[in-house]
Amino acid sequence: MDIEEHIREIRSDIEAHRFANEAAVTLGVVLRLLSVLNWPCWNTHVVAPQYAIQGRRADFALCHPIDQPIALIEVKQPGMSGTASEQQLFEYAFHAGVPLVVLTDGQQWDFFLPAEQGDYGERRVYKLDLLEHQIDECLNRLVRYLKYEAVVSGAAIKAAREDHHKVTQTRLVQATLPKAWRKLVEEKGDLRDLLIELITDQADTLCGNKPDPETVAHFLRESLTLTEQPASDRTHSVKPSRSAASQVSPPRPEPEPRYRKTYRDMLNRPNNQPSRMLEYIRKNSPLSFADLKKYLEQLGYKVEKSGSTAASLNALKCKGYVKIDGRGDSKTITWIRSSK
Repeated sequence: MDIEEHIREIRSDIEAHRFANEAAVTLGVVLRLLSVLNWPCWNTHVVAPQYAIQGRRADFALCHPIDQPIALIEVKQPGMSGTASEQQLFEYAFHAGVPLVVLTDGQQWDFFLPAEQGDYGERRVYKLDLLEHQIDECLNRLVRYLKYEAVVSGAAIKAAREDHHKVTQTRLVQATLPKAWRKLVEEKGDLRDLLIELITDQADTLCGNKPDPETVAHFLRESLTLTEQPASDRTHSVKPSRSAASQVSPPRPEPEPRYRKTYRDMLNRPNNQPSRMLEYIRKNSPLSFADLKKYLEQLGYKVEKSGSTAASLNALKCKGYVKIDGRGDSKTITWIRSSK
């Protein structure tokens, strides 16, 4: 039986909840995988169980040369690996001076380089989940970091450091991107103007309405808040319990965009674009957007070079005066009700 078949059987056993405690994980997963990764598990001077370190004991020390640990493995019962376990493992590694440490509950395998900088998470090379990852990925990572020949030759530590360097670079890029976005959005110049122009043209292509530059600039400024908000805050949601459901306040409505309020307020005054559009639609409903634009051009409005027409129509729709069906110049505008 090759290592891939062993991984498949272990996955099946994990899914069937056959590893109820730490001892079961040790025998059924850890020692089984170490054996097929060519470690001489029968030699306790190479795979040393309950390895004593400064009055404490690591579950396993992988040794090379004999009795000299080069990697430590800490085993936890399913679902119990966490920050406390990481701290314990790093203390072992500090006293033993090993370059590679592994924390596993059978399903999840965390590979760390304790000598690197940062908190526990920043010193993690890779988090492997035997159920969530593909078989090929499980096989490749276990061989890359834990195969006997790779560990004793130093190739596994070298590979782990290379992978950690890539992870660190990715983390740095992800932290820098919001700053680059803010710089591009806030600083006036050719790049910002080009960005506004590109978004304007794309919006026009998608819906047939060209927003004015200030509307796009306002959208970009609002986007800064989203890009700089932690991902956990953007995605985390808690479903209230039945007993607490009655105490949950309804969500607050999002603030009305400034441009929409501006055009909506214009409806209260005569002889401006939104109010003239409103009256024309009321008298000629239903009509196409192309017909509406022709009417506005006759009044002297530059409908093709400004987003004010689309913004005015959007204000009418949001106010509940009109219904819009279709897209582009052929979309139909239908009068719904009289103004309040």
